[in-house]
Amino acid sequence: METILTPPTGLEDFKAKLCLFLNQHFDNSYNNRELILIISKDVSSKNAMDSINKIFHKIPETIENFFKTAQNAGIIRKDLDVSMLCDQILSPLFMQVLFLERFSKQKNVADPQYRRQFVEQQINVLLKGIL
Repeated sequence: METILTPPTGLEDFKAKLCLFLNQHFDNSYNNRELILIISKDVSSKNAMDSINKIFHKIPETIENFFKTAQNAGIIRKDLDVSMLCDQILSPLFMQVLFLERFSKQKNVADPQYRRQFVEQQINVLLKGIL
């Protein structure tokens, strides 16, 4: 993650790094789906949430820093809240993995091609709103 999400040099570099990171993150989440399910069952307790935050804080923190550097470089709009932007990026991926069997059996994250298309579309929609 830290190797991929280095300060972007321009729009194409920003998009390429974001796409590479999200594809790898999505694949990793899908391949470790059991862990995601265990974690999601524990989020109801404060102690569990504290532990989860200690373990996983680095992911949103790194993405937020990536967005901040893109803002400072004038690649994305400066009026965006990078914390919310991070949530808007990660939440759909997480929900796709978490609720795999609730989505269409024909198109779901079990298919690597679908995961690529999902990330690509998510980035395209996102870029239309942040440029």
